[in-house]
Amino acid sequence: MSDAPEFIQLHADDDVITVCDRMRFLRGKRVALVWPERDSILQRKLDLVLVQREATRNNVRIALVTHDDEIARNANELNISTFETVS
Repeated sequence: MSDAPEFIQLHADDDVITVCDRMRFLRGKRVALVWPERDSILQRKLDLVLVQREATRNNVRIALVTHDDEIARNANELNISTFETVS
C-alpha cells in the first residue's frame, strides 16, 4: 500500500452506492473520505457499515474526515479512524 492517502471529497447528493463506486478504483490504497462542511450525509450507522464492507472487499483502508459528532461516534463503534481536518 502507498503511504500517502487518496482523498475522496463527498458531496451533498452522494449516497452509499456513489461512495462505493468511487472506492472501487482505489484498490489496495488508503482513502480518506472527506465529508462536506455543512451537509450531513451517510448519517446512519448502516451507511458506514456498507461503505466499510466495500472497502474491505477492495482492500481499501478508510478513514473519515468530518465534524459531525454522530458520524464520528458511529465510525468509532466500527473501528474506523476519524479526523476533524484533512491536515
